[in-house]
Amino acid sequence: MSSVIERYVAGEEVRIWYSYNPDELCGMYWLMKQLRPLNCQTTIYLVKLPAWEYGKENTMTSKIAWGEVSPGEWGKYITLQEKAKPVFLSACAMKWNQLQNENAPLRAMLNGKLQSVSEDIYDSFILREIAEQPEQFKMAIVIGNVLGKYQLGISDVWISNRIDKMLEDGVLEIIQDAPKGETNYRRILRKRMK
Repeated sequence: MSSVIERYVAGEEVRIWYSYNPDELCGMYWLMKQLRPLNCQTTIYLVKLPAWEYGKENTMTSKIAWGEVSPGEWGKYITLQEKAKPVFLSACAMKWNQLQNENAPLRAMLNGKLQSVSEDIYDSFILREIAEQPEQFKMAIVIGNVLGKYQLGISDVWISNRIDKMLEDGVLEIIQDAPKGETNYRRILRKRMK
């Protein structure tokens, strides 16, 4: 961060690659808050990941975050960059202050806005996928289905943690643990009636 600030203060342009993934948007808001008090005239460019793209042979792709774009592809998005105005810097800093003050366990995109939410907000999607499974099922299947179907901008780790909470609450039970040294995603679970 000190290197970014030094280069920004020295007049080197800044380019921020972001999407509507909550992690990336929080990162952009946080960075804008760090840069705002410096009052520099340095240009900041924003490159937003498109919601969808047309591909070859009449196909279409949708990416949730920049982590899904291979490093060699980033250059093709440079034409999407826009110059950030000082008012945008201020708005991002204010939004970050608001989110910090709310101090929620999670942030999510709701109606196109980054919002503070409770940690169980995605449980209905997870439970919907669990309901589609037989009585005994592989945890990895549920995680994959939630990620693939709903594209919520959350990670597999978050879904796994919420399933762990359901295990703790007695909604599910472990039938077969993951092999030693393997991820918990390899567990076989069973639904429990409450």
